[in-house]
Amino acid sequence: MKTPNFACFFDIDGVITKGPNFITVAKPAIQTLIQLNVPVVFVSNTCMLESDKAKQLSNVLGVTVSSFY
Repeated sequence: MKTPNFACFFDIDGVITKGPNFITVAKPAIQTLIQLNVPVVFVSNTCMLESDKAKQLSNVLGVTVSSFY
């Protein structure tokens, strides 16, 4: 499958999560993008460590989320 020439950026807080809850349609949408080899980038302005946020997202999404900045 050809790698797309674009990426998708998601703000975590308020876009894919609302408070402690994951927005229902976000998970299958993100998993579909990953299956299509679309690069996905998560951004957040919380004070949580990047590695902790990456682990949290990995657990919820069922995919490996790396922490880079």
